[in-house]
Amino acid sequence: MSIHRATTLTRALPFGDFPFDHLFGGRVPNTGLGREHDPITQISEADHGFSLTVELPGVREEELEVQVQTDRAVVRVRSASEDMEPKHRFHGYQRAYRFRTPLNTDGATATIQHGILTLDLPKAASAVPRTLTLSTGS
Repeated sequence: MSIHRATTLTRALPFGDFPFDHLFGGRVPNTGLGREHDPITQISEADHGFSLTVELPGVREEELEVQVQTDRAVVRVRSASEDMEPKHRFHGYQRAYRFRTPLNTDGATATIQHGILTLDLPKAASAVPRTLTLSTGS
């Protein structure tokens, strides 16, 4: 599986969460506003939907919350208990991934295995391309 840090605009995220990320390579130097601590993410698109893979080493299932809405997926990492010390660098992490194509929220699935979160996000039926059968005019 190929995973890379997305620091440029992608087709699935036309403007990203920060519209000027591509100007600074995903970071704003010396301001503390950089995105260098974001987990490694890969987004791919097919005719039927999107696949989103996020690398979250050390994150347990009970610390993870994933929400899917019509136009976005939100990934949150929170402590399983308020008394626990954060054991990984993603404690308190939250990121929303926006899509310009409507999603089928009922068909979305999320799995985490060996620190890799995989979301399968099917497109809404109205957004899936369809091949038409041609008929003659007579």
